Amino acid sequence: MYQYEDQYNKKKVTVTSLRDGKGTIICTVGGKKLKCAYTVRLPVQVVSHFAGLNNYLLINANSGVGSQQSVSFGQLKTSDASCTVYGYHNNDNLISFDIFGFYNDTSDYFTVSFDLTGDGNVSNVIIHERMGIQNIYKATMTSRKASAFKKGCKTVNFYTEIEPVHHSI
Repeated sequence: MYQYEDQYNKKKVTVTSLRDGKGTIICTVGGKKLKCAYTVRLPVQVVSHFAGLNNYLLINANSGVGSQQSVSFGQLKTSDASCTVYGYHNNDNLISFDIFGFYNDTSDYFTVSFDLTGDGNVSNVIIHERMGIQNIYKATMTSRKASAFKKGCKTVNFYTEIEPVHHSI
């Protein structure tokens, strides 16, 4: 909101922004036109669904991967791979996810694991890729705000390592 008060004529104008955008305010004072350009960027409203998802996981968990109670969110498929997403309720402030995927018509697979906290942090991200019986790639990241992932992982730095191929003699 912008408020202007004319100190000589005691005229007052209030401008309230309703959405993002640019514009120009033009007023005439003493026969002269005065212009003022403005840009409005309203803060983004973030709505968290963490509590609802956490409750869903707590209520609907059943024996799944490992010994921890999990919820399967089903299988996702692309033209060259498919994966299954599992969610875990850890406590009221921590949810974990595992993604297990396979490349079509091969024994090659990948896994992605990460934790999500109630305050909007993604932590303990681990990505593995495996060809046959050989781990070929591993990437890890300790913690970032969830907003860092809003446009994918292009701006997120991972610690990566290429795992050496071991040949049997």
